[in-house]
Amino acid sequence: MDITGKTIWLTGATSPLGRQLALQLAAAGNHVIASARNETALQRLVEDSAGVITRLALDLTDTASMARAAARLQVVTHELDLVIVNAGTCEYLDPRHFDSGLVHRVMAVNFSGAVATIDIALPLLQRASKPRIVIISSLATLLGLARTEAYTASKAALESFARSLAVDLSPSGIGVTIVRPGFPAPFRHEADATASPRKSAEQTAGRIIRGVARRRSMVEFPRRLSWPLHLLGYMPESLRRGIAVRLSR
Repeated sequence: MDITGKTIWLTGATSPLGRQLALQLAAAGNHVIASARNETALQRLVEDSAGVITRLALDLTDTASMARAAARLQVVTHELDLVIVNAGTCEYLDPRHFDSGLVHRVMAVNFSGAVATIDIALPLLQRASKPRIVIISSLATLLGLARTEAYTASKAALESFARSLAVDLSPSGIGVTIVRPGFPAPFRHEADATASPRKSAEQTAGRIIRGVARRRSMVEFPRRLSWPLHLLGYMPESLRRGIAVRLSR
């Protein structure tokens, strides 16, 4: 199953994964509207797509910027078949120098920014046939690792929000897919570290697109990592915590 002939809004389009999602979806014959803060990087993405990608610069943490983006999006397209909520950030907390501001910054992008994106997209999604919201989360939500408090909390909150949203949107025909790729650096699985960043992003984007094309509610990979993490969920908290400590070391 392929995704083609669709109108797709993608945030976080200048990250390695975002670029590959945008380029692969555009190459498959979709109208991709790519968003990020860095206008120079967005323009480079448009050029790399031979001009078929539409750029829409925005700052998820700026209310005025989001309002301008919402107005522009209404001009660019009448409807959205797919919105991919990919924008995110990761800052690592040092408990010896606890910084609540760091946590607020990560939550502002990964959670509040995602909610604002969905808010803008919903009216356009409601005009399409079989539309879908795709939430990019992480396998890191399944196991607490050192210094990832802000990141995993933001993704866990987003997943919980997405599950409830899926229930409420079901009568309207809008589907919701949660995607859990592997750990973010520096906690990436060692088997993934052999691939170049670009190759890794290409493969990850391909897996996401295939999962979304099949209209799955959950897409998670690699299996060699996801299955053990799910099994850990059945173990006592003390054991899970001990394993996390050893992994962090």
